[in-house]
Amino acid sequence: MRYTAMGVLFVALFAFGCGGRTYYKNPNASSVQEEKDYNECNFEAAKATGNLPDKDGREDRITDLVNKCMKARGYSPK
Repeated sequence: MRYTAMGVLFVALFAFGCGGRTYYKNPNASSVQEEKDYNECNFEAAKATGNLPDKDGREDRITDLVNKCMKARGYSPK
């Protein structure tokens, strides 16, 4: 039982990473709309960076593109 709990904790920490995702706010958008817009921005950013060979550089670029996309949609980081 103890090993199972430790395994679940390890997987959760690995899945969520240290930084996590940025959440945004827009006074005219619900949390459901924010999630939809974020997912669309993330999808488009992933497509735009799909050919970058450096994984770390690609992740940084995706983050930058998502932030710009969300800002263009009227959001600011929470």
